[in-house]
Amino acid sequence: MEEQHKTETTLDDIFEVVSFIKDNAATKEEFHKEITAIKSAILTKEEFHKEITAIKFDMATKDFVTEKLFDLQGNLVVLMRKEDTKLKVLVETLTEKHVITEEDKKRILSLEPFPSLI
Repeated sequence: MEEQHKTETTLDDIFEVVSFIKDNAATKEEFHKEITAIKSAILTKEEFHKEITAIKFDMATKDFVTEKLFDLQGNLVVLMRKEDTKLKVLVETLTEKHVITEEDKKRILSLEPFPSLI
């Protein structure tokens, strides 16, 4: 009796697994459709080489970025020097009109970024 019960349970388990596979397994057509989609998504060696070449062409090199940063730094220094010239003229004008003292003038012109040693 016990042996028959074990066999019955085993047959029920097998039936459950077979039923699950039947309900959830991919059909041959679905499988081939997925394989085709995967194959079309994978680049060929030539396509991959073209992509890498395009990336290398568009990519900024370290030397290029460094050069551009130095150019920017130079442009900023030029602009700051022009502003410094305006400040000096303003300070001279204020000193001549006795709005600020000579001591104030020296203190202002000794400040960064371009200190004057008067």
